Amino acid sequence: MDGVINLLKEPGPTSHDMVYKIRKLLMERKVGHAGTLDPGASGVLVVGVGRATRVLEYLLEEPKTYAFEIIFGFSTTTLDTFGEICEEGQGQITKEDLEKILVQFLGPQKQIPPMASAIKVGGKKLYELMREGCEIERAPRDVTIYSLEMNHAPDVIKKGSRVFLRAQVSKGTYIRSLCQDIGEKAGLKAHMGFLLRTKSGGLKIEDALFLDEIEQKMQKGLPFLIPFDQVLNFTEVIALPRRQKALLNGQSLFASDVEGGFNSLKPDQKVKVYTGEKLFVGIYRYIDKEQPILQPEKIFIS
Repeated sequence: MDGVINLLKEPGPTSHDMVYKIRKLLMERKVGHAGTLDPGASGVLVVGVGRATRVLEYLLEEPKTYAFEIIFGFSTTTLDTFGEICEEGQGQITKEDLEKILVQFLGPQKQIPPMASAIKVGGKKLYELMREGCEIERAPRDVTIYSLEMNHAPDVIKKGSRVFLRAQVSKGTYIRSLCQDIGEKAGLKAHMGFLLRTKSGGLKIEDALFLDEIEQKMQKGLPFLIPFDQVLNFTEVIALPRRQKALLNGQSLFASDVEGGFNSLKPDQKVKVYTGEKLFVGIYRYIDKEQPILQPEKIFIS
């Protein structure tokens, strides 16, 4: 059993819990996910099954879109509603002024990850250190905010106000940290309310399946797995029929081995290689040297 599941995670279980449930349901040992959702968060969780676990590293790199809530006037130990209030802010700001602040967060950013996270430092996860009462200095991480839009807000934002936003962000971005940083800029303190992942790469929440829906589809013999090459946002390359043996042997391909050559490819670009019959061969990387080649990175044909 090989493929990707667009799973709709509910608030409560961890992402690892969901992987365990899929493993048990499908009776498949090789199951993993691309992009952790906190226990209290919900939405799209990309799950790889069987050979699809080998492409999860590429899916992790895809942008993710979230709908979320900022609660102003309080900051918490975990940067969300599950932590204890640690600071309170006073004052107020207009909706128009908050919109101007949001613009400042667009583009490449340096973001400090929260203590309540699974990032490892010295062999221990940050949330484990936090439970022991430790708070350590965290190095800022490079993230990118591609879009940040206000969906709803009161005209005057003050202590207790709730603002609803939507953002598309890069891998490694913590929405909880973004909420805290917005609160600091506004001079009000803030933490994250609800969090809903509405899109991960090309997978949308409208098409996501609850666990019980997957079980129902299994019982009826209906498809629920997405072929994993379909979720990879790479250029498609078709190998010529005479190179069939080379493909099976995992050999590199030259420009004369593929339809159209390498004219549109960029150095280090990853592509999906197919046979003339549209059978997915694997992921190749374009190496631009004296005699350019497509070098196999992961082969799936056998």
